[in-house]
Amino acid sequence: MNIENDPEIFKALLELGLTKNEAKVYMALVDMGEGKASEISRKSGVTREKTYRVLKKLEERRLVKVIDGQPVRWRPMPPSDYFKPLIEVKKQSVEKMERVIHELQKIYSISREKDAKEELNVWEIGERDFDSIFHNALDSCRKHIYALVTPIGIDLLTNPDISKMLRKLSKANVNIEIYTWLEGDSIHAPGRLSNYADVYILDGEVPDYSLILIDSYIGFLVKDGRSPIIFYSDHKIGNGSLSLFRLMKYTSTPLKDYIDYYDALGSMEGKEIINERGIKNFLINVYEELIHSISVTLHGKEKEELYDIISEAVRRTLMKRIQNYDELTLGEKIKLLRTILRKTIVNGDLNATLDRIFNQLHLTIEFNIEKEKLADAFSYFSVSPRYPHPIIMLMDYEIRVSGYKRLDSILMTDNREGKLTVKYMYGFKKMIKTHSL
Repeated sequence: MNIENDPEIFKALLELGLTKNEAKVYMALVDMGEGKASEISRKSGVTREKTYRVLKKLEERRLVKVIDGQPVRWRPMPPSDYFKPLIEVKKQSVEKMERVIHELQKIYSISREKDAKEELNVWEIGERDFDSIFHNALDSCRKHIYALVTPIGIDLLTNPDISKMLRKLSKANVNIEIYTWLEGDSIHAPGRLSNYADVYILDGEVPDYSLILIDSYIGFLVKDGRSPIIFYSDHKIGNGSLSLFRLMKYTSTPLKDYIDYYDALGSMEGKEIINERGIKNFLINVYEELIHSISVTLHGKEKEELYDIISEAVRRTLMKRIQNYDELTLGEKIKLLRTILRKTIVNGDLNATLDRIFNQLHLTIEFNIEKEKLADAFSYFSVSPRYPHPIIMLMDYEIRVSGYKRLDSILMTDNREGKLTVKYMYGFKKMIKTHSL
């Protein structure tokens, strides 16, 4: 049975998180049952060099296993073992959306029952009318714009005329939030939107429609390909749409996190760790309880040695997801870790910077924290020279293994602003190859 050219299976594997080459190699191997890398390469159409790398990644995901021998052979693992949990997550996402639609329907039904004579202002319009009505709606916007756009629908907001209007509205303090999906590993299209909006990346299934809401009552539901287009000017429907956007903000990831990740790594390899749930599952929860136990029960050199062991374990876990992690400069590692840290810290927004001043490095971490939690945060930093969080500990560890010795730390709080700042200072302790920041 030849499945390697089946477009439906190929598309489904992409939607479940595989890259194009991973999908091709996996489909070929499932069809073969077992094979050498050279055979898999010929059947999948992926070059032999790339096939070896892809098989290694599939092995890490437990989608394939190695059969020792001369030469080495590869065998696929049962697809359901890996894909069923992913499908379950997607089902839960669809169920959330269905609940929102159900609530919208209830609001609609109640509003109709209150006044049977009331007419909802909803129309189906053509593309020519859409351009005119959409321009007029943007021109009259005063408060906010929310947009859910598919990768295909991004052109609704990126053509020169619309971009110019959105930039103008942004400068006039109109709140613009855009929700979309990454197409493959490309962040360029969403990146263009970030010039005039707060952009958030969604996970899961991509719908066929884009939804744009202006000032809570003017809305456009636009199908990919632009036909049909639904236009409404109705507060009740608008409020229901607004509830949907509030739900999406809770379940999305800021584009800035993906951009920082790309800047640090130069690619989107392993980007699933940007998802907060993924980070918690594969990294943070494993170590947090252990770190806190050590902080309470041990002191001095013994505690520091165990902290270093944990830092190395976190480092190795991270390297399994990002194979070229060890090739990054110190500055790139700190930038990458800062991006991951933003998704795992529970006390609020933060910023981490690394600066070189003569032969010293300064790692500064600033937290914006709710005022009532400042005292707890201060006590955390007072327990140890390092904040008891695996990613901050790994930052400290990476600096020290690069040839720097921790000198001191400064802790500052601003009760009025709700801000906590910790500055770690390091001295250069031996002659090593200079690391770029």
